[in-house]
Amino acid sequence: MKRFLLTICLFWGVIPLCAQDVFAPWRASWAKTAEACKPELSVETVLPSCRVEIVPDASEYQGYKAVPASTPLYGEPLEEGVPVFYDLGRHVTGYLTVNFQITRRCQDAPVRLRLFFGELPSEMTAPLEPWASDLGRGWMQEEILTVEDLSRPLEIPRRLSGRYLSIELLSGSRGFDFTVSEVSFKAVSSASFSEYAPDGNSAGALYDRALNTLRECMQTVYEDGPKRDRRLWGIDAYFGTLSNNSTFKNHNLTKRCLYLLASLSSEEGLLFADVFETPSPHPQDGNISLDCSLFYPRMLLEYAKATGDVETVRDLWPVVVRQVEAAKEHLTAEGLFCPSVTGKYSWLIFDWNEGLDRDVQTQGIMIWALRGCSQLAEMIGERRRSAEFDAFANKMAKAVLKHCYDRRARLFVSGPERQVSWNSQIWMVVSGVVSGERAVAALESVARDPKALTPGTPAANHFLVEAYLMSGLNSKAGELLTSYWGGMVTDQTDTLFEVYDPSNDYTSPYGSWQVNSYCHLWSTTPLFFFRTATSSPQSLRD
Repeated sequence: MKRFLLTICLFWGVIPLCAQDVFAPWRASWAKTAEACKPELSVETVLPSCRVEIVPDASEYQGYKAVPASTPLYGEPLEEGVPVFYDLGRHVTGYLTVNFQITRRCQDAPVRLRLFFGELPSEMTAPLEPWASDLGRGWMQEEILTVEDLSRPLEIPRRLSGRYLSIELLSGSRGFDFTVSEVSFKAVSSASFSEYAPDGNSAGALYDRALNTLRECMQTVYEDGPKRDRRLWGIDAYFGTLSNNSTFKNHNLTKRCLYLLASLSSEEGLLFADVFETPSPHPQDGNISLDCSLFYPRMLLEYAKATGDVETVRDLWPVVVRQVEAAKEHLTAEGLFCPSVTGKYSWLIFDWNEGLDRDVQTQGIMIWALRGCSQLAEMIGERRRSAEFDAFANKMAKAVLKHCYDRRARLFVSGPERQVSWNSQIWMVVSGVVSGERAVAALESVARDPKALTPGTPAANHFLVEAYLMSGLNSKAGELLTSYWGGMVTDQTDTLFEVYDPSNDYTSPYGSWQVNSYCHLWSTTPLFFFRTATSSPQSLRD
């Protein structure tokens, strides 16, 4: 009864004044469920395939490539100031161990070493000084160590993620020589390390790289990137859910993330954009994002459709309703998204494109979330509630068509400057505001406008593929998968990137490409399109 009354209050936007924490009665239960769903990690030992040299090559991504070295894997004494490079053969996430062997006389002094682990060859030789990023340099996987006893294995306690390792002797002793005798890596993931055989056709290298990326990001939560950020983001977890549903089907990981986000929501019941697991589960304080919260109902919906777990939908229903009701605070009476209505600022993170007006995009995301809430309501027998969600979504669709649709140009414009962007058209199609001829016209019209702002992330491009498929433009969807995600496929890595700009290898929202994540969860959804949205990659081109 308490939950029923709370849900009614949440749906109508009424929070009891006496309530200090709207979800207090259930937080402990949600946290317990999240902990119960915590997966055991699979472990696999990975050894380097060869020593390599990092050489310039203008034809390769970011201008460098790794080529096999003529030197043996082990046995050559380390020389001061001369790094040796190892290729583990694939991207891995886990823990590094290095063994050494004295080759002349005995160790008579400590040695100083620099170890560096990276995802791409370009990372391995690039200078870190001066540090240009607004993110901390600590994200770079560099360790400078003094080793007093080379007879013991050197175990790096910090979890690392990448493919390439360099070991450099910074300071040694003239009294003895030593060499690396073994490099080993304990790779960890909550996904299986055994080769995954898809039921249907794959798209070769692109499919394999998407699968490897997903495996690396599936730890004890969906991590956005196992090298950098290493936390659960609500938006990224939605994409991980789609990809996991289409491959490994580790549904307990999705369930854990849903409950973890719910248990760590604010006292007002708002979801934080991201949360951490250590030293104990906690949110990134103050980091609440409207569009990130609106992905939660759709993530729960994808989980429920894959598992049939209606009880989890019922258990988390108050969280779903609260996110939508909070979003309504940013609407005019007519149902048009306008943040200035309340004077509150809610961070919108979905795309990084500088200068993007997000009003129409956010309108579409909210309508999309409402449609998802309607389907969740149907699952738990709340048909009246389902109809109310649909009615509100229709109201919002009517408002955006009235105020933001340029009938002459046959596309949507956003904000006071009536900006034209791809994202506005994408979300009006994905949310169902337009379909059929209108949807095709919007996508074709924006493509003809050279000033239209383009999508700035793999996440935004994912929804462009969805918009093409929903509009019957399958060949366009296939071309985008091949050109955009396929453009990330190189011989130097086997994962897909957080940031990809076909016109600039060094694009970064952080001030430096070096801190970009080159293995990132939101880039994995070619798996979804190849396995779920269509029967095969070929059907995207038909």
